[in-house]
Amino acid sequence: MTAPAMVDAPPVWMPSRYTQPIENPDYSEGDMLIRLAEAVFVFEQSDEFGLDAWQKWLIREVLQKYPADYENPALAGKLVYQQVVISMGRQNGKTVLGAVFALYGLILMVRRAPDVISLASTVEQAKNLYRKTRYCVDNVPLLESRFKTTDRSGITSKNPRKPANYVVKAAGDGKGLQGFSGNLMLLDELHILKPGAWNALVLGASAQPKALVLGLTTSGDDNSELLKLLYATGEAAVAKAEDHNPRFGFFFWVADPELPLYSPEALIQANPAIASGRIDLESELRNGKGMQESEYRRYRRNEMVSVENIWMPMPVFNATKHGPIPDAARRQPLIISFARSRRSWDYVSICASVKYQDVVYTQLIGTITFGNTELLERKLIELSRAVSVEKFVTDAETMRQTVLALGQQHHLPAEYMTRGNIANATATVHSMIKDGRLKHAGDPEIEQQIPRTVTVSAGQGVVIDMNKSLGDIDAVYAMVMGAFMAEQQQPMSVPISIF
Repeated sequence: MTAPAMVDAPPVWMPSRYTQPIENPDYSEGDMLIRLAEAVFVFEQSDEFGLDAWQKWLIREVLQKYPADYENPALAGKLVYQQVVISMGRQNGKTVLGAVFALYGLILMVRRAPDVISLASTVEQAKNLYRKTRYCVDNVPLLESRFKTTDRSGITSKNPRKPANYVVKAAGDGKGLQGFSGNLMLLDELHILKPGAWNALVLGASAQPKALVLGLTTSGDDNSELLKLLYATGEAAVAKAEDHNPRFGFFFWVADPELPLYSPEALIQANPAIASGRIDLESELRNGKGMQESEYRRYRRNEMVSVENIWMPMPVFNATKHGPIPDAARRQPLIISFARSRRSWDYVSICASVKYQDVVYTQLIGTITFGNTELLERKLIELSRAVSVEKFVTDAETMRQTVLALGQQHHLPAEYMTRGNIANATATVHSMIKDGRLKHAGDPEIEQQIPRTVTVSAGQGVVIDMNKSLGDIDAVYAMVMGAFMAEQQQPMSVPISIF
């Protein structure tokens, strides 16, 4: 009796779902790029560069060609995919991979006049990929002798008889891309781009005999209209559904939704760099437990998330209850933060926060009801005379005038936080609470508002939103701003008065 043939298990780093290769694909184009990248590619962090096994596999799959004897002569020798979407968790090396593909566009893709376009929601975001490509060109003599790099104009050929271009653009809504036609178009972070941008580039690519529109991304949220459309197109291509696009490539690393939130297997499924051992699994699990759940799901499990989420589970917040700020901590200079209820002066909450022995202590120290800006200014000035205040802090959207009055008229240290600052505070204070680096006094007003506090997506992260929250959250808002600023305090050697 003949023993059954052994079938090798697929590598653990394979995507959760992907478009299968055609029958007898020609992988020569990908093989050439792999040899080129490993021969010449360098980047800022290290001159030693080697592609992981999953990156080599992905490059070969993305650049597979129809064989020379393909049944349809019109397709023989052409790239199988005209559009490709690659999605995986954050920090897996997507930008480096994009820079490798940029070299392909400049050097290998076409014999004459290659055009590479790098796009993102902003020019600065698009330059993340460009900077890695530029560093390689500037620091490899073989490439430096052939190309000229600039801050604004991208990369061009030094030989006018052999033109080549790499330009960087903001995608916008796509209207500014009408008429753009390139061989290789690289789009970064599809979850914040508009459908018009992708559609304009696909239309422009159709004018080229050889072209590829390639998007690299992490997952998004309810507002990620383009990404949801591309995911649907990709899933149809994977399933070979009726009327699917056979020239659409889709490579999707995502966690199984049935796995527990902090399952190691979920991180392995969504992150090929973890699966291949380049990033440490245990470290990522530890770091992930300090993240807000929606961010962890989106950036590490690579799952689509709701645009609105409750900021902090009540049991997690209650676990850091300490009581009033300790006497020794009160003797340090204090951060005094304040915020008012949304769209009214019904309530203004005032919090004190201070960093002491590497822990931030925070406490609600006052509430003004049915006040106004003059009353608030007077109370804050009185407070500055009673205790040592390192800084008054509030938000720019509703309380800018109060901060300006404190600073310009009363010469008190005062600062307002922009929405971007508050987005940083949202993530930082969440992590501080989870890690036990923040202790709160158990104030009833804050405890009542925690379950109402909602975050919304903001760029690459989330931000507490007063308007979307399920009621007034002035006390939580003040606490978050104050704790964030206190975390940045330097220790004082001389104690001062207690409030």
